[in-house]
Amino acid sequence: MSSYSLNALYEVIGITKQGVWDHFRREQAELDLIRKVIGQVDKRRSEHPGEGSLISFSIMESFLDLFSTALIFYFVLYVSDYRRFKTK
Repeated sequence: MSSYSLNALYEVIGITKQGVWDHFRREQAELDLIRKVIGQVDKRRSEHPGEGSLISFSIMESFLDLFSTALIFYFVLYVSDYRRFKTK
């Protein structure tokens, strides 16, 4: 049974132990910030239930679905047959 070390792995990948730990610290700080912002948003929504973009977001989402469907149809009908209709 052969053993592997993290130091050998870091050397092969081309990173340092310090780089790995810095990444973990930055990721943890970002997650903490996200948790803090989500808490503030939840508090704001509970204090002001009529305010916010939940309804607006659902309308926007419906519009984006419709727009993307129309864009796909446009591409399939016109762009994909472009060479066939192109004159010399």
